[in-house]
Amino acid sequence: MTLEKCKQCDSHILYRDGFVLCKFHNSTEQRTTQTGDDNVIYIIACPGEEEVKDYKKIFPPRWGK
Repeated sequence: MTLEKCKQCDSHILYRDGFVLCKFHNSTEQRTTQTGDDNVIYIIACPGEEEVKDYKKIFPPRWGK
């Protein structure tokens, strides 16, 4: 999910460089963000995502697995 879509969600609390605070599960959780090659900020493992996205293509693992 992109940061812009995240900000429109009712569960969105706050964005700071590198993370988002979310209350999706009725408790405050921190979600990591990543800037893609297209300079768009993505939320990693957003619990409110409607569509399943293959993050391995966007964010390859650090160790080449």
